[in-house]
Amino acid sequence: MSSPPPSILPRKPDESEMAYKFRLAALDNYAQLLPEPAPFQECYIFFYDALTSPDTLQKVLSLDHPPVLKNATILAHVIKKWGRYPAAILAPPGPTVPRISGKVYRLTQAEHLERLKAYETNKYCLDSGFATIEGEIEQYCWLFYWNGSPDELEDL
Repeated sequence: MSSPPPSILPRKPDESEMAYKFRLAALDNYAQLLPEPAPFQECYIFFYDALTSPDTLQKVLSLDHPPVLKNATILAHVIKKWGRYPAAILAPPGPTVPRISGKVYRLTQAEHLERLKAYETNKYCLDSGFATIEGEIEQYCWLFYWNGSPDELEDL
């Protein structure tokens, strides 16, 4: 059994040695059932916030050159506000399908995706959608959408 070091998963104060070993074994067995994470693949990511600015994106990704951003729209999402920050959410069902305007960027490195996740914080998580790039190409892409309570959002 490969258990985590005690400093990472300490024994509870009232836990017997045997119960502790069973807990570690259960965690180890569960971890073996989890699939391996998929390797990173190049992809498009859609931005609708401050990251539509090449200067901001260049700083966040620590690029030595300005990023190439393309105009795009994405279907079935609407923008609300979390304080002064925009937050995309799925649009409620209705007779028309709304679009958000923004930019897409081609991610080529897993490190860049990790930097974007850190920038967006845990209040946003990744969702997928189809973007229309420069009015022509329908492309599968990722976007960060609201991951908090809907009660925290306001209409624009």
